[in-house]
Amino acid sequence: MIKATGKSETVSRSRIFRNVVLASVLLIGVTLFYGAQTIINSNRHTTLMISDILEERLALATSLIHYKLRELDFVGGIVQEQEQKITHYLYFDKLKSIQLLLQEIALRHSIDEIFLLDEDKQLLATSGRIAGEDDLQGPYSKLVDIMPGQAGLAQLPSAILKNESSFADSENGLPDMLTTMKLVVPLSHGQGDIYGYVVLVKFVNGNRSIVGSLAEATDFPFVIYGENQQTILSNLTSAIVPYPEDGLLSYGGTSYIGKLEPLYDLSGSLLAEFAVFMDQTIPVKQRRQQIFNSLLGLGVIICIVLCINFLMYKLKKSCIDLERAKLGAEAANAPKAESLARMRPQKCALSDAIVNHGDLTLKSDLADEKTVSTLQEQPSQVVLPDVLPGLDLHNGLKRVAGNAALYLNLLSSFRRKFGSSDREIARALHTAQGDEAREILLRVKGVAGNTGALALQKAARELESAVDETDSKKVDELCGNFSKELHVVFQSVRSLENLYRETRSEEISSKGDAGLST
Repeated sequence: MIKATGKSETVSRSRIFRNVVLASVLLIGVTLFYGAQTIINSNRHTTLMISDILEERLALATSLIHYKLRELDFVGGIVQEQEQKITHYLYFDKLKSIQLLLQEIALRHSIDEIFLLDEDKQLLATSGRIAGEDDLQGPYSKLVDIMPGQAGLAQLPSAILKNESSFADSENGLPDMLTTMKLVVPLSHGQGDIYGYVVLVKFVNGNRSIVGSLAEATDFPFVIYGENQQTILSNLTSAIVPYPEDGLLSYGGTSYIGKLEPLYDLSGSLLAEFAVFMDQTIPVKQRRQQIFNSLLGLGVIICIVLCINFLMYKLKKSCIDLERAKLGAEAANAPKAESLARMRPQKCALSDAIVNHGDLTLKSDLADEKTVSTLQEQPSQVVLPDVLPGLDLHNGLKRVAGNAALYLNLLSSFRRKFGSSDREIARALHTAQGDEAREILLRVKGVAGNTGALALQKAARELESAVDETDSKKVDELCGNFSKELHVVFQSVRSLENLYRETRSEEISSKGDAGLST
């Protein structure tokens, strides 16, 4: 029989092992599929995220450029407010005063250059100097080739600026065309005839103020490329940044992903391109983190499943081992069955003795419950003595409207609930649990007062005060007094309970004798 069980055990173990292997293979397959799906979804999600981030930064940058143009419109309004003064200076040929006025406006509002031209678009003065004879042949008509009265992006030939202080000290020379923010303010008489132009120019090329503002807005590397894909402005270290191919830029040993936004002048012609770049290592790290988080959750699930399979295998193996042990024990104990059967009468006698002993032990514990139950059934038969140590019976009965049965019931409940309260208080004080000791004393004090145990109530009150004062010597002394009063009260309660039980027994016996005689 045991050999057959061993064969069955081998078959069961093989089946369990095969199931575990199949479950593991299935989980590995699911893991690989889920990992591939996670990578595909992560790549798609990362690509969309990068595109959204770059578009957001481009929108911020173009908004900032338009804000700078609005600032230029604001300065143009200030120039129009000074038109009467400019007309007066021109009438009296005070070009130096005009030059100083333009210089003050430029310095106060961070304008790089301000040009004053006559109605024939000839230069009269700038914010840095007064025009000379050499300026008569200059290409200054290019300054007013856009719509007057509106700020916008424009390209200006560098020849216009060769004599201006803002580019006089340029070490690298000037490109042929400069990208600028420009506003033309026409000057007109009351009849509407234009007699001159004031041109406000803010350079984009090399403007560190614009670089700082755009860098703060984008928080990424950026480049403004000109019409021929040359670098106009950038927050990268080099002055020349290659134009990205298919949105990718390799610069300074780092690969970037970029997005470009075209910039137009007021005529609608393409003027430049604004590009924002993101380091490719940032999305790669994010993609790796997403894949790791996804696979980590799946790995935890797989580990849990494998652990459950392993525990099931161990459980089944344990059940098989227990069954084998049971069968073996039954076979080994078969010779003892007869001797155990012969010993049964002796064991039964011993069990009966134990049961009888238990009944005797329980009788005293059940007596209290029986007394309470009997009091509830026969309340009118309770008779109290005149005096009991520790109890003011008159005071106690007065509190229950003279109901002796109810009073004895309260005393019995008091003894059962607080019979060991002195030991509980001592243990609480010994373990520095003063709050627990106070709670017990408070309850004993309340019940003692309601049952006429006035001396016990006083002892509880005095011990409670000593505990609050943390006087250890006084606490020890009053603990003894409390325990003494408690035992006196509960001894009197026990005597009342015994008296009641004896009275009830006599009544039952007399009723039984009367019934027999009848």
